[in-house]
Amino acid sequence: MESYRILRVIWESPDGGFAVVEAVPEDGRPVRIAGQLAGAKPGEVYRIRGEAEDHPRYGPQIRATTVVPELPTTAEGVAAFLADRVPGVGPETAASIVTALGPRALEIAAEHPERLLEVPGVGPVRAAAISEAARKHRETAEVLSALYALGCTPGTVRRLVDRYGPDAARIALHDPYRLCREVTGIGFATADRIARAAGLRKDDPRRVEAGVLHALDEAAGEGHCALPEGELVGKAAAILDVEVGAIRAAVRRLSDGGGAVREGDLVFSPPLRDAEVRVSRHVARLLRTARPLPPRAAEVLPDVLGRMGIRPTEEQLRAIRAVLRGGVLVVTGNPGTGKTTTLRAVAAVLEEAGVEAALACPTGRAAQRLAELAGRPASTVHRLLGYDPRRGFTFGEDARLPAEAVLVDEASMIDLPLMARLVEALPDGCTLVLVGDVDQLPPVGPGDVLRDLIRSGAVPCVRLATIHRASASSLIVANAHRIVRGEFPYLPTSPGRDVLFVPAEDPEEQVGAAVRALTRMLPHLGYDPRDVPVFCPMYRGPNGIDVLNDAIREAVNPAGPDKPELRRGRYLFRLHDRVLQTSNNYRTGIMNGELGIITDVDPERGRVEVAFPQDAVTYTRDELDELTPAWAISVHKAQGGEYPATVTLVDTRHYVLLTRNLLYTAVTRARELCVVVGSRRAIGMALRNNTPSLRVGALARRVREEVEGECATSTAW
Repeated sequence: MESYRILRVIWESPDGGFAVVEAVPEDGRPVRIAGQLAGAKPGEVYRIRGEAEDHPRYGPQIRATTVVPELPTTAEGVAAFLADRVPGVGPETAASIVTALGPRALEIAAEHPERLLEVPGVGPVRAAAISEAARKHRETAEVLSALYALGCTPGTVRRLVDRYGPDAARIALHDPYRLCREVTGIGFATADRIARAAGLRKDDPRRVEAGVLHALDEAAGEGHCALPEGELVGKAAAILDVEVGAIRAAVRRLSDGGGAVREGDLVFSPPLRDAEVRVSRHVARLLRTARPLPPRAAEVLPDVLGRMGIRPTEEQLRAIRAVLRGGVLVVTGNPGTGKTTTLRAVAAVLEEAGVEAALACPTGRAAQRLAELAGRPASTVHRLLGYDPRRGFTFGEDARLPAEAVLVDEASMIDLPLMARLVEALPDGCTLVLVGDVDQLPPVGPGDVLRDLIRSGAVPCVRLATIHRASASSLIVANAHRIVRGEFPYLPTSPGRDVLFVPAEDPEEQVGAAVRALTRMLPHLGYDPRDVPVFCPMYRGPNGIDVLNDAIREAVNPAGPDKPELRRGRYLFRLHDRVLQTSNNYRTGIMNGELGIITDVDPERGRVEVAFPQDAVTYTRDELDELTPAWAISVHKAQGGEYPATVTLVDTRHYVLLTRNLLYTAVTRARELCVVVGSRRAIGMALRNNTPSLRVGALARRVREEVEGECATSTAW
C-alpha cells in the first residue's frame, strides 16, 4: 500500500460510503482516487491499495480496494487535521502546536497529552480534546488495518464499522460467526472466510453451529420452514466438511439454547416456527369470532350483480354467500373460472352495504392490476398494514387494522411471515377472503400458506371449476386446464391464436428464437418488447436466464453514449434496463419479485435509480446485490404478475426444475399471447413430473389443532 495526501474532495455520496478525491503520493503527481473515502478531508493521509482503471467518463483513476487512514506526519497535514477535526482549534492554534511539537505532534498528543500544555494558549480541556481526536484516528486506522488483514472487502469493512464501531476488528477476530447473524449483507460464506483468516478450526463449535443455522437459512430460501433432523445434518455436513457427530451435537446445543426449535423430527428456525404459531392462532381467532356481515349486503347483492352485468355460476354465488357469513374463506380456481369477477362482485357488494373493506395483494404490480379490474383502491399487504422502513408495521397485534373485511388477491404468493403479519393485525370478527390459484407455484418466500390452509381442513374453501363463456375460446385457458390434468397442451405453430409454439432444440437456437420472437414477431403484433418478460426455469447454462438477459439487452436496449451503465459482480445495469428486486427490503418497502425500470445510472458514484410501480428507489453500490437484470426472469419470480404477452423457454436440459405447476404458472402469466420456445419433449417431461413441490413445515397441522382438533370444516374442491 502507498500513502497519499488528500488535496481536495471531488465528490462524496450522500450515504457517506463513497467518495472521489484528488490526492498525491509521497513522491509523485496528483491522481484521482475513487473508493471508501467518505469523510476524507484535504491534508489527511491514507494508505491505499487499488487498481488503475480508465474510467469511460473521467479518464485515468485509481479504484481503491483498501483504505486505511494515517496520522499526518507533515507540518501542513498536522495543522489541517487539528483545525478540521478538533473543535475549538483554529488555524493559529494549530500552527502553534506544530511549531512547538513538530510534525510528530499528533503522535505525541496521543501518547503524551501533557506535552500539549507546553503550547501557548492550550489548556487542559483543549489538550484533552486534541489527544482524544488523535487517539480515535489511530484506533480507526488499527481497526481498518486489522479488518483488511482478515481479507474483508471495502464493503464488508464499512458494514462492520457501521455496526460495531471500534469493536469491529475484535468481534470479527474472536467471534466471526456473530457477523452473519447481526450484520445485514454478511452471510455465512463471508463470515467463514474471516474465521479461516482468524485461524479458527474447521470443527470449532461456533463454526458448526453457524453452519447448521446457515443450512436452515438455505432451506428457508427454498421455501421450507423446517427440515427433518437427518436432512438438516446432511446439508450442514456438505457445507462444513466435519463429522456428523459434531453436527448432531451442534443441533442439540442450538435446541437447548433457543437458537433452533425441535418438534419431533423437525428442526425449525425460531422465527419461522413462531410465524406458524401466530398464523394458526390468529386464523383460529378469526374463525371463532366470525360474525355475519350486515344483512344489507345480502339485500343489495342481486342489484349489484345486475348493474355489473355479472351472471354468476352456482360456485360463484356459493363463494359470495360464504363471504357474507364472515370468518376466513379461501376461493381458488384455475384461469377462466371467475376468481377475479367474484372478488370484484364481493368488493362492490360490501361497498354498497357500507362495509369497511380493504383490497390488497402481495406485490405492487398485482395490487395495481387489482385496482384496475375492481375499479376501487387496492394496495400491497405491506402498505395496508402501514409499513414504514423506520418504524416497522403500524398495525399488528397491539394496534388492529380498522376494517370489517379484507380481500386479498393472488394469495398463493403470500409467504408465511407476511401472512403472520396480516392475520395478527385483523380485529376480532373481521372477514378475511383469500383468493388465489393453488395450482401455481408456491410463494418465493418460506411457507405455502394457501395450500396449508386448505390442507388443514379447518378453513372453508370454495373451488371455482366452471370455465366462463368469455374464456372458453382461449387456448391459454384451455391449456391451463389441460396442464393441470396432465394432458399435452395445444401448441399451434402459426400465429392466429393466443398460444404460439416455436420449436427449437439446440440451446443457442432457443436463445436466438426467443430474442427474435421478442424483437421481431411481437412488435409486428403490436407488443412493445420492453413490456414482455421472457421466462426460463434456470439461471445458468447455455440457454439460462443469465445468457438470455445479455442477449435480450443487446437486442432491446443496446449500449450507447447516452446510456451509462454500471457493473456489479457478474451483472451489468444499463439505463432503461428492466430489473428485479431479489429480496425483501424493508427500508424501501420494495419486496422480493418486484419489477422496475432503471431511470438513472451514475457509474462514478456507484448509484442506480429504479422506478417501481409504487415508488422510485435509489440503490448504492453495496445495495445493488439486491437487483438482477430482468429481461428474462425465472418462472418463480413471475408469480402474481400478468402480462399482455409472454415468452417462455423450455428445454430438456432444465429437467431438474421442469414440473407441471411450473409449466402451468408460466402459461397462465399471459393475458393475450403466450409464446413457448423449445422442445415438445421438455413439455412432456414437465407434465409427467407432477410431484408436488411440498414444503416442509407444520402449519396445516397447527391450524387444524388450533381449530378444535379433527372437527374440521368441510371443504369443497
